Amino acid sequence: MEIARYIIDNNTTVRQAAKHFGISKSTVHTVVTK
Repeated sequence: MEIARYIIDNNTTVRQAAKHFGISKSTVHTVVTK
């Protein structure tokens, strides 16, 4: 949920969020869509 909140609050892309959290884009996608 923290990742989704970060993306919404900062209007970032999945790629930018992945870089910020130090995880892969696919992991961001998996976490956000569940």
